[in-house]
Amino acid sequence: MTNKKSTKRALLVSAMAMVICFTMLLGTTFAWFTDSETSTNNVIKSGKLEIKFEYKDQKATEYSDAEGKTIFDYDKWEPGYAAVKQVRVTNDGTLAFNYKFKITGATSDIANAIDVYCFDADSVARGDLNRENAAYLGTLTTVLGANFDFAEGESLEAGGSKVFTIVLKMNEEAGNEYQNISSGYFSVQVLATQKTASETDSIDGNYDKHPEDAFPGQNSVPTNP
Repeated sequence: MTNKKSTKRALLVSAMAMVICFTMLLGTTFAWFTDSETSTNNVIKSGKLEIKFEYKDQKATEYSDAEGKTIFDYDKWEPGYAAVKQVRVTNDGTLAFNYKFKITGATSDIANAIDVYCFDADSVARGDLNRENAAYLGTLTTVLGANFDFAEGESLEAGGSKVFTIVLKMNEEAGNEYQNISSGYFSVQVLATQKTASETDSIDGNYDKHPEDAFPGQNSVPTNP
């Protein structure tokens, strides 16, 4: 009788153990529905600020790269002679910029007899290059001594270009003291800085003017934790 009870008890315990194991098995193998989607090929690429500076003679049809080249190189100057060069600046990058031209170098005696004129981009575009429409910048001595610049405040969007005309003219009244002499070397430069408030981000166009407003609802840019 005792053996029968023990056998029943053992069978009951075994059955309960099987139920518990089965319940645990159900818990570990139960499947939940899932889904997944992925955005691929994300990339961050910074903008590029690049000037393309070219020149040509007034009557030429093709422009040449001005970087490292000599724009004014005539060697038979005389009273009344004028060298007329068109210079073209192009935004060859992806960021808008402001720019200006600058003429720099050492002064010399003959520079006192050279007058410097400039026609702005609008005059060149109209073909309106009469002397009375030219901006007189001073003698070459004045321009070089003051590190004079012109077209300051001009701007170009990406892919845009403008053409200016620079005229160097020897004064008609230059005397014999200017024979057989040479100026020192001088440079014609284009200087560019990125134009603010030109590009926009996903919030507005003020991110480069007011970086503290770069995040909506925040007064300052958060730092990394």
